[in-house]
Amino acid sequence: MKKYLFKLSPFIFFLFTYLNVSAQCDGGTITNSTGSTNLMSCTQDGNSDVHTFMTSGSSGTSIAYVVTDPNGIIIGLPPSNMVDFDGAPPGTCWIWAVAYDGNFTAEAGDDANTVAFSDDCYDLSDNFVTIVREGGSAGTISTVDGAAMVYTCTQDGNVDEVSFQTMDATGTNIAYVVTDPDLNILGLPPGNTVDFDGAPPGTCWVWALAYTGNITAQVGDNAGTTALTDGCANLSENFVEVIRDVVVGGTIAREDGTNTITTCTMDSIPDVVQFVSTGASNSKIAYVITSPTLEILGLEFNDFHDFDGAPPGTCWVWTMAYTGNITAQVGDIVGNVSLTDDCADLSTNFIEVIRTDNGDACLSSTSDISAQNAKLKVFPNPVGDQLFFELDESVGQDAVIYIYSSIGEVIQKFNYKQTNGSLNVYDLQSGYYLISVQDKNQSFSKAFIKN
Repeated sequence: MKKYLFKLSPFIFFLFTYLNVSAQCDGGTITNSTGSTNLMSCTQDGNSDVHTFMTSGSSGTSIAYVVTDPNGIIIGLPPSNMVDFDGAPPGTCWIWAVAYDGNFTAEAGDDANTVAFSDDCYDLSDNFVTIVREGGSAGTISTVDGAAMVYTCTQDGNVDEVSFQTMDATGTNIAYVVTDPDLNILGLPPGNTVDFDGAPPGTCWVWALAYTGNITAQVGDNAGTTALTDGCANLSENFVEVIRDVVVGGTIAREDGTNTITTCTMDSIPDVVQFVSTGASNSKIAYVITSPTLEILGLEFNDFHDFDGAPPGTCWVWTMAYTGNITAQVGDIVGNVSLTDDCADLSTNFIEVIRTDNGDACLSSTSDISAQNAKLKVFPNPVGDQLFFELDESVGQDAVIYIYSSIGEVIQKFNYKQTNGSLNVYDLQSGYYLISVQDKNQSFSKAFIKN
């Protein structure tokens, strides 16, 4: 039998292929679920931007959806007709439908103008849906020096300017929004610097806003329920808290309410005094240690201080409520210098600490001190979560260990033989405590500080 060979002309081959591809598959037209072909997506704001697509007039065994850039390069092949565009950078993309038989062969990076979408027939939709991705993330906010909380001395006639910055923001535009803690908008400053002087005492929050379009929110609107712009808007992940107050030092006392204490100094045993402030304003707090002639001897930022090691003498401890930065230094005389570069107010009274190296406040002899130190060792001191101790061999297994507060209250109680040389003090508040060991024959104690 003869075999007749023939060769198709290029035109006939193209026509044959075209008819084979398009006659069986038709991509039809594509819209989103509401019939629109032009959409905006507020991207990178942490909220889902899901769009659902549908086709009409399509034919073929299967339908796929293809995301391209405006040049036709494939940038995504979603597994269904629902696509979440959040997380994609700002820009524009096109969504096509592809009707096909056989196996889908196109991949991301291919050119949709030239690639074969399947190993059988296929056809792109007659149109595409345009997605314009706008917006971005406002990131995080802090003051320009990195603070997340600021205290200002308001209504004193001095400028209280605070400047803000954003980190990791990706928004088209960045603005700042001042709200109260209920998210009611108090201000929309034109830049990143705000003068809070003149505002009444209170607390406000400052947010960064990444946005497109125009800001439409106004003072009095609620930032949690109001559309902030006519485009996309995204508030920062956090806020800077600004506490506005007229500083008041209030009063100061020890934990037991007294204002005088005598300590035995320079005996290597901590002389920790705890401070309690009452009636102070909602400002930064420090403690100023002065001589009776108001010479500054020290500045303490904890609510306790160890006076052991200081020479015998008398000092006074004051609460200082303040804003800004402390400018006073040791050696300055209170009343002759400004304590801060903003506002400051000392308590109306002081704690008097009388340091002595003899008398009832001290142990009877240095040998007693050495003996007590040798029988009980605690470490680390100050301590965080776990306090370790070592006891002299003379301590009986029936010994009981007590933790006392600075005013003599029993806070914790342990059976010595069950402790294994360590105590969990995680739940203790920061301050001064006493560990006391007691068995049938002896009792001794040592002070420690909880961070």
